[in-house]
Amino acid sequence: DQAVIALAGGTISGGIWIDEVPKQSHWAEIRTRGAVFGAPVWCTITPIGRPTEWLRSTISGDPVHNTPPDEAGWSEHIVPLTPENAPHRSKSSIEAQIAAIPLYERSIRIGAGWDQVSLTRMIPGFTDLNIFTPDPHGAHRLDDLTHLGIGADYGERPGRTVFCLVGYAESSRILYCLNEWAPGERMTPAEEARGIRDQLVRPWGISMNQIQFFKGDSNSMGRGSVAISVNAALERAIAEMMGLTVPMIRIRPPYKGSGSVRWRSRLISSACVEGRIMVEQGCTRTISALRHWMGANDKYKHAFDAFAYISDQFLTTEVGGGVSAYQIIR
Repeated sequence: DQAVIALAGGTISGGIWIDEVPKQSHWAEIRTRGAVFGAPVWCTITPIGRPTEWLRSTISGDPVHNTPPDEAGWSEHIVPLTPENAPHRSKSSIEAQIAAIPLYERSIRIGAGWDQVSLTRMIPGFTDLNIFTPDPHGAHRLDDLTHLGIGADYGERPGRTVFCLVGYAESSRILYCLNEWAPGERMTPAEEARGIRDQLVRPWGISMNQIQFFKGDSNSMGRGSVAISVNAALERAIAEMMGLTVPMIRIRPPYKGSGSVRWRSRLISSACVEGRIMVEQGCTRTISALRHWMGANDKYKHAFDAFAYISDQFLTTEVGGGVSAYQIIR
């Protein structure tokens, strides 16, 4: 947590030892110090309390998207907590230690897994138990979905706009986050409309005609116009793409009054604890946001908002009611 400049200026030849997960800025600076002589780097880490997607991508790649490591030459040595690896301790003491660790941290603290959470995040109720893989013969067959919706948060820079597809099952009252899409470059409304159809909706065998709810951000940020015109432009583009003269899908702005962000955070966290929210394992932006967003206006907020805006439709009202319980309370 020291200032990055405290690591600058030196030239390291013997070696670098990094104990626990560093900030990405510190990692870049200390690695630069050892670049002249090719100093070896040794890391001893338990990835708890800080985002580590970037470090996993560097060292071992991304298993979800099946991408190789960013850098060649790294080797991993995983030492899980087992009686064989800790012969100086009794089996009962190891079992007692494991039992004392929260379930969502055991894969990290015991098995040296990468998937971790930030301790002061806004959604403490979200755990690995809220991540699912569709199973046609298991608990998540997804054959009982009754409603479909899309949430959108419009970022001011390319790559920050996020769209989220959700499905709701009335029988189980479970909200499923099915897919996400973040355009990598600035697009016209017509291009975004086609991207929503082709990248977000069609991969699930769904047509745009089946989308019943669409919530789009009420703050356009750097997009050059008020949000309602952004939503309206996208509405028209979707209608034209579908061959309609009048939009069938209406994009409504979310309620954004004082306290609404914390309200949605508590709502989503409670639903996660109750098992009423499930996120498909490929929705990595949404998963990262639920694991790490601490309330700042950072890279995690856009994915969180896209999911939160449409979640409000299903978690606070009778489906289709259109009035947030938060608004009624206020």
